[in-house]
Amino acid sequence: MPARLTRVPTIDATKPPNVDAGGARVELEAGGVTQYRQVMTARSYLSQVELPVTFGLGLQSAVDAVSITWPDGTSERLVSSPVDRVLVVSQQ
Repeated sequence: MPARLTRVPTIDATKPPNVDAGGARVELEAGGVTQYRQVMTARSYLSQVELPVTFGLGLQSAVDAVSITWPDGTSERLVSSPVDRVLVVSQQ
């Protein structure tokens, strides 16, 4: 069975000029395991990073929760998301 993935592209469209939500922290909980990622547009000189953050879920069939802390310090939490798809999140 192939590994399961969930991708979370974040959109901070209400806060120009940071519409890609650079610096947002994404926390994913699945099967009792918590993983963390930070949205980064680059990591070093002359580099670029794909904006959606990707989480490997092994054999998990569901995501228990996704929490996002936006660059301005506000946060939101989404519960019960399916796996093997892209979850697009916009700041409220």
